[in-house]
Amino acid sequence: MSKEIKRRLGRALAVGSTLLMAGGGLLATAAPASAEPRDGNVEVGEIGLRFSSYEERPVLDLYSDDNNLSDDKFPGTQTRADNNTELVWNRDVFTWQLCTEADYSGPCTSISPGYSVNLVAPFRNTVSSARYGFF
Repeated sequence: MSKEIKRRLGRALAVGSTLLMAGGGLLATAAPASAEPRDGNVEVGEIGLRFSSYEERPVLDLYSDDNNLSDDKFPGTQTRADNNTELVWNRDVFTWQLCTEADYSGPCTSISPGYSVNLVAPFRNTVSSARYGFF
């Protein structure tokens, strides 16, 4: 089973169990949100990398792993995401790991679900790869 299929199944199970706990077993009628990666909006199921900790935008929103941010730009800009991230917001049900080198190497830090973090040294403006999972 591919990692993407496992991810979608894991998310569906996590969202379903959360709905059951929150609703006391009531049936939810709302359709699930559909994450559109890299559209500049940090939606449920994504992590957002922000160029500046003081601005709402620009933000690069990721839905899946990215082993090399050097080919990614913040939406609406010519600014590369590689080595230009100051703030991170994890709206996913999984922990994300951010690393200072491509291919998830170098020093790494983990961002838990629901957390928004102003990065500090050695991660501020040095993030080069991002992946989700259990670390």
